[in-house]
Amino acid sequence: MSRVGENIRKYRQKKGMSLQDLANELKVQRQTIYKYENDVVTNIPIDRIKQLSAALDVTPVQLTGWNDSRPRGQQKIHLHPRGTFKVNQKRNQAIKIVSSFDDEKLNDFISAFSDSKIEF
Repeated sequence: MSRVGENIRKYRQKKGMSLQDLANELKVQRQTIYKYENDVVTNIPIDRIKQLSAALDVTPVQLTGWNDSRPRGQQKIHLHPRGTFKVNQKRNQAIKIVSSFDDEKLNDFISAFSDSKIEF
C-alpha cells in the first residue's frame, strides 16, 4: 500500500469515518475511496488530495506523507500537467543505487558524466 493510501485509511479511521461517510463528503462513489486506499488508483488528482485533506482534517502534506523521514530522493513528488502526482520510480531507483556507492565508486560515477551535458 502506498503512503497516500495508508494515510487516507489511517486518518479516515482515526476520524471514525466509514468509506461511505468519506465518499459522501467528497461526493464520489465509495469504490473511489476504496481504490485510493488500496492503490488501485495511484495518480490521485491534486484537487482531490486537497478535498480529502479537508474532509479528514489534515494537511495535504500529512496526507501524502511528503514530510516523512524517507531519504530525500524518495520523497520527491512530481506534479503532472493534469494536476495529478506520481512518484518518479525510475529516479528513486537510481538514487537508491547511487546512494549505496562507496566514495571511490561515486567519484568514478561522477567522473563518467563530468564531460557530458547531464546536470546533477
